Amino acid sequence: MRFVKYTLLCMGIFLSLSAAEILLLNPLADFFGSSYLSHLIFYLILLLILNPIITWILSEKIRNHFNPEEGEQV
Repeated sequence: MRFVKYTLLCMGIFLSLSAAEILLLNPLADFFGSSYLSHLIFYLILLLILNPIITWILSEKIRNHFNPEEGEQV
């Protein structure tokens, strides 16, 4: 059951990062160009390169919360 909670937490982190980038970084995307293709390339770079790295860092910081403690049954 811990694996499911951990997986859902990682998915939640990834999706919230994606939503924040789309909503908050729109002016930065406009800086690179106002065309559809430039926005698409900008968001794909964030989605495929930056988001997995940030998700991995955040999930490693909270991994200890999901590990069983000594004497606890799984």
